[in-house]
Amino acid sequence: MSAISMKEAERQVKSWRGRFASLANKHEAMLGTAMRTAELGIGSLSLGVIQGSRKPGEEITIFSMPLELASGLALHGAALFGLGGKHSEHLANFGDAGVGSYLYLVGRGLGEDWRKKREQEGGGDSSRGWHDSAGSNSFADRLSEIAESA
Repeated sequence: MSAISMKEAERQVKSWRGRFASLANKHEAMLGTAMRTAELGIGSLSLGVIQGSRKPGEEITIFSMPLELASGLALHGAALFGLGGKHSEHLANFGDAGVGSYLYLVGRGLGEDWRKKREQEGGGDSSRGWHDSAGSNSFADRLSEIAESA
């Protein structure tokens, strides 16, 4: 092999290494996103099954907090302090599942209260959204009204 063709071969090898590294980084990011989505889904599903298997009023609480919120905060705390080592990110993902599940339940309850109030105020159309008959159309105003009535 001549010196020129050896240089060309080195250049090609470097080019291929760069391409493979770029592909590896791209696939690693995609895998990370898929893993996070799976962990959030599995965590939320698990909490729903655990709490759903209990009778109403007998849901699990820890320190007077619903299981969803308590587990989410505990897992985030563990991740924050590095208790999972290099896997702490996964603890945080499962913590997000707990906090997200709890916030879903709170939002669902607010929505149900809002619908019931709307129906009591005159059997109004509950599909009208956050606009009420008094003309208030602010989401924050509506949440304040719900909180005051609770």
